[in-house]
Amino acid sequence: MTEAQTTCLSTDDIKAIKFAVRRQLRRWRDNDLSPERRLRREHLAGVLGVLEQFPGGCELRDLEADGEE
Repeated sequence: MTEAQTTCLSTDDIKAIKFAVRRQLRRWRDNDLSPERRLRREHLAGVLGVLEQFPGGCELRDLEADGEE
């Protein structure tokens, strides 16, 4: 029998992700970035915004699997 996949991140997981995102954003802050990396930086900044908006986490689910669109 296999274990069911965990559907949430722990508070420590969220803190680790936020730390890694902030670190990468700092690395890219003062550099001339290629358009691809500039886009990645924008996406990472958006991810950080979401993580800070929901510091306790939130449930992630597949809308298509739930019949919602």
